Amino acid sequence: MTEDMRWSPRADATRRDLLDALDETAGVRSIAVTVDDGAKVADVELDHTGDESLVAVIPDRYALAWKRGVLR
Repeated sequence: MTEDMRWSPRADATRRDLLDALDETAGVRSIAVTVDDGAKVADVELDHTGDESLVAVIPDRYALAWKRGVLR
């Protein structure tokens, strides 16, 4: 079962944690977290200045799947 994608307490808490962790990382445009079949999935969107290798270190610390969207 998929939780409501508009707002989920679990997803929102993880999104806030990621926002705090990536606060001073250049190039992060947005972070969205959803819960799909009980698994948290983060989508980190970067602009052209974002360094994917630097950003990847943070979400890898969490128990979640994540993907990056890069706007170049």
